[in-house]
Amino acid sequence: MSKPLYAIAVKEIEGFKPSTVDGFRQYIKNEINFIRLNLAKDEITSHEFHDMRKVISRQVAMYDNFKTLYPSAYHQSISKFVSTLNGLMGSMHDELIAKKFNKTQDYYKDAFVMPEEIRLRLKEYTEKYDY
Repeated sequence: MSKPLYAIAVKEIEGFKPSTVDGFRQYIKNEINFIRLNLAKDEITSHEFHDMRKVISRQVAMYDNFKTLYPSAYHQSISKFVSTLNGLMGSMHDELIAKKFNKTQDYYKDAFVMPEEIRLRLKEYTEKYDY
């Protein structure tokens, strides 16, 4: 590694500040509230749907880690729930991308009604979190 790149890497590492427990909790609440805000809309754009899916993908990663670090039936069941939801959302997003490439739906402007199965699962998941 060249000296300038090494110096940049060292500076980044030295400036690292780990999250606190409260900071992590707030981050998760912000993620869940983001989903709630989009669920409150009658229609969303493909881009908004994709952003919601990214949150769910991060939840999958989090619960997969919890499953490994703190094995329990609870973490296993939540991991399975969010993984299934992520899969449903992924399939839907594939359809939205096809519409984008076929030029039948604008990814950023055209809004659509979210499929009820996905909406209900997202609602159920977000209701488990405190505001």
